[in-house]
Amino acid sequence: MQIAGLAEATDAAETLPDGTVLRLKGDQVTAVETVNNARAHMRTRKGMGQGSILTKEDFVSAQV
Repeated sequence: MQIAGLAEATDAAETLPDGTVLRLKGDQVTAVETVNNARAHMRTRKGMGQGSILTKEDFVSAQV
């Protein structure tokens, strides 16, 4: 399991079809939990490291 970002207890959790768990504060992704999904983990780390605001749509569109 890999976690990128920092979620709070009040953040919502949404599980995507590939098992990735997004932690959300409103529309903004605060953390991503992945199992055997290095692509989603690294995309999250890179985006958050650059100061990008990630949304659920960023992950849903990447799965299509």
